[in-house]
Amino acid sequence: DFRLDEFRNTPPAVLADPNLPVYITTNYDHFIEAALESRGKQPISDFCRWNEDLYHYAEENEINSIIYKENTDFKPTSANPLVYHLHGDIDLPDSMVLTERDYTDFVIYLNKEAEKKILPIAIRKALFRSSLELYIGYNVEDMSFRTISQSLVSRNSGAQLRTRAIMTLLPPTGAKDETRARSQTRYLQAYLKDLHNISIYWGSASSFCYELKKRLQSKCQAPQKL
Repeated sequence: DFRLDEFRNTPPAVLADPNLPVYITTNYDHFIEAALESRGKQPISDFCRWNEDLYHYAEENEINSIIYKENTDFKPTSANPLVYHLHGDIDLPDSMVLTERDYTDFVIYLNKEAEKKILPIAIRKALFRSSLELYIGYNVEDMSFRTISQSLVSRNSGAQLRTRAIMTLLPPTGAKDETRARSQTRYLQAYLKDLHNISIYWGSASSFCYELKKRLQSKCQAPQKL
């Protein structure tokens, strides 16, 4: 229950506070939806159709079909935000990207199929027109992070306007953590060389969201300059 004080500083609760219209998550659970509902919002939940079976299943059952139409008037709002599960929904196990083979199939299918068949127009706009993106709670070695970072590079290569990205990455574990963190930072900066406006925050999702909340509150309380 994200209304309780003990959960108010958790990442889903902190991210539910700003009036954002679109949330893209690689989590399978519905914690973001629950956090948004605790703020009086009515989220719309959807998942990526990353193979033919999922595409036909969603078509036959008319799952959020209105948001996939090219000329749709659907537009996510802060009151009715869209929560998009990029790697599947726990309520539909066949949609979950879990194994290494799943990740491979996921990338292949997204590269070969028409985007409008897989991603709704609201998600395509969020991905290709956003000037700021937050990537929270990943590990450099995660398959999910690799697929997302590859997408980030391909979307920004050759573009005149580059996306500003902030990546919150879990700190490395084991001996010589600081040295390893520095080497991983250099690796990321080299790998994501086509995306110049990138900042890396080494820490947990919770610590980042706590800092984010403090800064948002400070910004809201600051006197407005005229």
